[in-house]
Amino acid sequence: MKFLLLFIVLFTNTIIAQEKINDSICSEVSFKEDKFNGEKTYSSPDIDNISFIKYVNKNKINQYVSISIYDTYFSGYNNYGLSILFKSGKKIIRSKEKVDVDPSTGADWRYSVFFAPTINEIKLFKNEEIETIKLYIFDKEINRGNDLNLFARCILVTPKATINKKK
Repeated sequence: MKFLLLFIVLFTNTIIAQEKINDSICSEVSFKEDKFNGEKTYSSPDIDNISFIKYVNKNKINQYVSISIYDTYFSGYNNYGLSILFKSGKKIIRSKEKVDVDPSTGADWRYSVFFAPTINEIKLFKNEEIETIKLYIFDKEINRGNDLNLFARCILVTPKATINKKK
């Protein structure tokens, strides 16, 4: 009986501690409300040049992922391809994703994508830890994949499936 009581207390404290960690992380999400149309914007901090953004206007939600890589090599402007490798071995591959190129500070070039994730991609961002990203031919190891995972849980929502009933 004592063992069961000890287990329940430890398990409850672990859950409460996890909720506090998530609350602490979610408190770092920035929030803005447009004074003209009431649109709400939620943005995660930029971690390893990755961020999550959600726009809410009335009942419509738009969600995006922003990813950038900086390099000194200029590859031209007609670049395609996004790959995300998770620690579990799962991947997101978008070979037709346009990679934008902009000059950056110094001699660097900024390669970036801004895209709306699918439902399955949202689940991966929320449940898996990012290990490496690749834009066109440029790849980058991700050091804070766990933090990105926590911010994805704060911002990204998975739409609820609806069941179509036949009449």
